[in-house]
Amino acid sequence: MILCNALSISTLRAQDSTGHWFFGIQGGTSLGQCTFRSITDDNSNLGGSAGIFGGYSFNPVLSLEAAASVGSMKLNAQGCDPYWLSDDENVYFAPVIDHNGDFYRNITAKDKFSKVALQLDIDILKLFTEPCNRFSLTVAPQISVINTKNKLSSDNYNQKFGSQTHFGYGAQVALGCFVAKKIEIQLFGGVTALTGDRFDNIPKLHHTSNHIFDAGIKIAYRAGRKCAERPTPPFADVTTDTTQNQPVVADNEIINTDTTDNQQVVVVDIHDIVNTSNADDNDQKSVVTEENNDNNQPKNDKTKRTTLPLIHFANNGLSIPQQEYPKFREIADYLKENPQMEISIYGYCSKTGTEEYNLHLSQRRADAIKHRLMQAGVAEERFGEVVGKGIDHSAPDNKSARRVEIIVE
Repeated sequence: MILCNALSISTLRAQDSTGHWFFGIQGGTSLGQCTFRSITDDNSNLGGSAGIFGGYSFNPVLSLEAAASVGSMKLNAQGCDPYWLSDDENVYFAPVIDHNGDFYRNITAKDKFSKVALQLDIDILKLFTEPCNRFSLTVAPQISVINTKNKLSSDNYNQKFGSQTHFGYGAQVALGCFVAKKIEIQLFGGVTALTGDRFDNIPKLHHTSNHIFDAGIKIAYRAGRKCAERPTPPFADVTTDTTQNQPVVADNEIINTDTTDNQQVVVVDIHDIVNTSNADDNDQKSVVTEENNDNNQPKNDKTKRTTLPLIHFANNGLSIPQQEYPKFREIADYLKENPQMEISIYGYCSKTGTEEYNLHLSQRRADAIKHRLMQAGVAEERFGEVVGKGIDHSAPDNKSARRVEIIVE
């Protein structure tokens, strides 16, 4: 069920995210459970392992990872009296004349292993949170090839065995946190079931398991991750150049002038909007409406409006892309802190596709932003127009055209 849900949700998010490569190192402890075990009635032998890993993240939910590691561990008998192991690899209830051997309780199995694994990482947390959440909870079904080499030893018994190759299957769980923009630290734990012969080379009697457990720390560098270390200020520093009567916009922000409703959009500083909204009725009227006598035209409503930072979309995308989330969160927080502001939302598309399809897509983009703002706590009655404008033929390129504008009145 988890895998099916992850695949369906990640398919939707794939259009909003560009994949990236990642790689890193890992290390920790290893435990074994076979006829002999790492943790027994009277012994606890923690082995060690170290390795490297790398892979490709398709979207915030799904990644494919390959790993290689080496390790070693010790195993002892678990309630196996009175078994006696002979050098001919047979088990008896008592020592046998003319055979070299020892009781299970006196023997230690020293095992070395190397492992090559392939796993599908499913970030469960990203199914329910925004893609740029710094925390992750990953479940990873895994297949592997494991080579083991074992030595049995005691005061009276020593025997080495050749290497064995096993097919392994299991899973790994990891809890991670980004400590920097592209560096993630994970605490992981996993179990692998081995097929074939017992990796401790002890004949199977009462104990039927054949598993290797591992746990430790992974440090990953995610080369193409685009989430910011800390949110950036969401609003451009915009002013009005009164000498030319044209808006001046900082940082190349795109401001839309919509004259379809016989209104002139004047870009102002965001602080002016806050001050204006707090003025009394007479002052506010004098600010937002004036007669245009220069051209002897009828009165037009001259409304102070500003465009908040644009939310850009992937080609044919509807969800907010991963790299746009910090901007969206800051916009939502700002609107919640200023409940007197009313907003309108306009969606746009690139020239790819038909006019009819893009008109529908632009409306869905505008509706999606309204829905997400309402989820973030912006009241529905504050929304004015929520309109899809279709293809923006004036945009300099397709990337700029695929956007939603949030206009503060």
